[in-house]
Amino acid sequence: MSSSNLVRIGGGLASIVAGVLLFGDHLLNLRVEIPLSGLAFLVGLIMFGVATMRAGVFPRSAGILLIVGCVVFGAARFLGSALRNIEVVGILIICAAFVWLGSALLSGGGAPSGQPARVTPRQVSRTLRNMGDWLENRSSLEIFVLGFLVYVVIAVIVFLTLKSFIDPRNVTGNHYVAQDVGLAMAGVAGALGVFFTWRSLRQTRASTQRTLELTEQGQITERFTRATDQLGATNDKGEKKLEIRLGGIYALERIARNSESDYWTIMDILAAYVREQASQVSESDADEFVPNYVLTTEDEHADISLPAIVGIPRPSQDIAAALQVLARRVRRSDTEEENHLIDLDGISLTGKRLTPLNLEGVSLSQADLSKAYLMGANFASAYLFHTKLEKAFLHFAVFKGAWLAGASFKGARLEYADLEGAFLQYPEEEGRPRPQRPNFESTYLQHANLKDLNFQGANLRDAHLHHAKLEGTDLEKADLQDTHLQHADLRRVDGLTQEQINRARGDETTRLPDHLRIPTTWRESTEH
Repeated sequence: MSSSNLVRIGGGLASIVAGVLLFGDHLLNLRVEIPLSGLAFLVGLIMFGVATMRAGVFPRSAGILLIVGCVVFGAARFLGSALRNIEVVGILIICAAFVWLGSALLSGGGAPSGQPARVTPRQVSRTLRNMGDWLENRSSLEIFVLGFLVYVVIAVIVFLTLKSFIDPRNVTGNHYVAQDVGLAMAGVAGALGVFFTWRSLRQTRASTQRTLELTEQGQITERFTRATDQLGATNDKGEKKLEIRLGGIYALERIARNSESDYWTIMDILAAYVREQASQVSESDADEFVPNYVLTTEDEHADISLPAIVGIPRPSQDIAAALQVLARRVRRSDTEEENHLIDLDGISLTGKRLTPLNLEGVSLSQADLSKAYLMGANFASAYLFHTKLEKAFLHFAVFKGAWLAGASFKGARLEYADLEGAFLQYPEEEGRPRPQRPNFESTYLQHANLKDLNFQGANLRDAHLHHAKLEGTDLEKADLQDTHLQHADLRRVDGLTQEQINRARGDETTRLPDHLRIPTTWRESTEH
């Protein structure tokens, strides 16, 4: 509050006190001997109330309250001294009306020209809240001066109100009035003391909290800087110092869990680290791995073979740790921060074992995961545009809602994989080149969930669809040359033609739609 405003408010309150002291007693003791002056005074106030209502500048309710207060006071005064208590009620109503008008004037709450001002409960609540904020921002000296002036005003009003009930000639009564006023104001002073103590404690607590927050932020910043520096640690020969890098990765994970504001920044840093470190993988490393198959015999129709995990190389420890931290993220981008993706585009992890791995919602476009062991990996809602998954081991992997346009699964093992709801092609738009056909050549899709997938124009040559779930699958113009359809149920497939069936491989266990017939080549191969 500026000094001019403080002086202005203090002067206004002092004027009210002086007016009450100088004229209050005369107002309360209007006698019938001067009825014209008293009547003129009340008529003037009533006219002011009527003008307030008609002008629409101030709240109409304040004008009505002023008129009611004048009528009550005038009626009680001119009807006799027996209604002295009613006079006090009238004066209080008039004071309330003036307080209302004054608050409207100070708050600038006047209505636009020609429109009556209205006060709603929401406006009252907002005014009280603004007053609380205003008091919160005042200094202790300003609050003390303002509180002292209010204290004096209350003391004078209480004294005059109680005095009006006592005969001026009753000395004992006046003594008790003064004593009661003193006790009451002592209670008010105690309440003000409690308020100032509470306010001081609250400000101290808020200041302490801000100091702790700033200290904590400084510590987090220091830890963050030190952890990021550790990601690039090398020895004298330029080789990775894995123990220091691992410490930096796990330190960043802990900071991300404790600092809301740094969460996505840390996720982006770790993703960038993986992109940088996993962008150069030699083909010789990938060719060294020759999977050792272990045949399963639990289901005689499954025709499933799984590679042995022993001997499959993992990526370097720092890359594996960063991927695990990204997989363990506790917040999903689609619910916590819309359109914020974990960007792993273009990484190369050919022939590496990455299970178990949760890559839900991650962007892996143009990544090279050929020959990678990804059994049970979660790619739900992931972006795999033009991703290489050739000869990858994807048994039991989940691709629900994943974007797979341009991805290559040639020779991949997708037994028991769930591709329901995946998007295999770009949406057709004017001006966009013809979308690349999804490549599932020689892919193993036994027992895979392919419900409602759009395989239009897809390359399914030599693919294995034994026991695959194909309800609602669209195979229009799909290339089914030498596709294995044994034990496949094609009765609810869309877009399937006789020409496609003739080029595929099947037997008596293949169930075709009613409008298609079993090719003779199938019978001949079965007989042989």
